[in-house]
Amino acid sequence: MAARRPPLRAYAVCAPGLAPFVAAELRALGIHPGRTDRGGVTFRASHRQLYAANAWLRTSTRVLVRIGSFPARSFVELERGVERLELDGLVRPGAPMRLRVSSSASKLYHTTAIAERVADAFNSTLVTAADDPDFEAQLLVVRVTRDKLTISADSSGLPLYRRGWHVAAGPAPLRETLAAAALAAVGWDGEAASGAL
Repeated sequence: MAARRPPLRAYAVCAPGLAPFVAAELRALGIHPGRTDRGGVTFRASHRQLYAANAWLRTSTRVLVRIGSFPARSFVELERGVERLELDGLVRPGAPMRLRVSSSASKLYHTTAIAERVADAFNSTLVTAADDPDFEAQLLVVRVTRDKLTISADSSGLPLYRRGWHVAAGPAPLRETLAAAALAAVGWDGEAASGAL
């Protein structure tokens, strides 16, 4: 019998103010939401629940899977920390990757140098967004805050508001995630339009 995999630590990213709607959607999927903040909701999920979150969350922009966190006050600490991470199939070493790096209140502040060190540690080639318009390269989100580095893998690929089959897509006045939150805020369940007015 195969060993049971531990739950993944995930973070559903959303527009500011939409975290309560994301948390409600997670509960509806049978996933217990964790801490909410201005930009999203943490949760633990099995691989199956992670797939469900990517398929059914309407108010989230993307779902990140936390790979790890560690202190990083120097590039040596950063490189050692990345080498110690357990990737558990979340990142393919050697595969091209896009990195989104941010840094605040930290000794490591040069985001390009941070990205280069992370890519080198994964033995990967950095790809820019311009070189990867179809989001085929793995996106890693690296955040350094107060000398602590957190690295996450994007499990969504395309932003969730771009999923689906758009036959005749035109300019939309409102992003789909915001429209879904507006409908949830007024309590619309999708059935009201089916009845006679």
